[in-house]
Amino acid sequence: MPRTLALILVLQMLWARLAVGQSSDRKLSSGTALGLSVAGTLVPVAVGGIMWAGARSRADVTFGSRGPDRSGAALVMASGIILGPALGYAYAGRPGHALGWSAFRAGLVLVSFAPAFALCGWDCSQGDPGYDAAWLVVATGAGLGAGLAVYDIVRLRPSLEPRPRARATLVPFYATGPGLALQVSF
Repeated sequence: MPRTLALILVLQMLWARLAVGQSSDRKLSSGTALGLSVAGTLVPVAVGGIMWAGARSRADVTFGSRGPDRSGAALVMASGIILGPALGYAYAGRPGHALGWSAFRAGLVLVSFAPAFALCGWDCSQGDPGYDAAWLVVATGAGLGAGLAVYDIVRLRPSLEPRPRARATLVPFYATGPGLALQVSF
């Protein structure tokens, strides 16, 4: 399982590296950018889902656990939710957007762990009193992160379309005396 997690993370970093290394003087394909974002999100989420479903009990590995170890699967899925949509923006030459929204999604998912630990504690496992409430909090944070990932992917194509930019400039102006005028151009 750690090898699978490492492989997914390395592939995502390589994919992002290839996307960032594209030349900015060529026409970008919005389909390629969308494909990178969708695949970068869905592949880790699907692999993590398969890992989640196949998780075995870790009672023989750690002393207090009564349930299967799904931490690796959760990390793989979180990597897709957090980093996946950024691949299309990196391809499009917008690393600031890619990193900013990835950091926001990561913060949202990570912040959901604080109340979960407060509800159930560090050694929380199935059967503990706060277990269900803690998982509800973590699932809500992951769900909000996934919603933001979908929102980011949906906004990708429109953000690649060229649109006129307004420019405002202060220029020297002399009418009844010296001053400045605001010149707006589109």
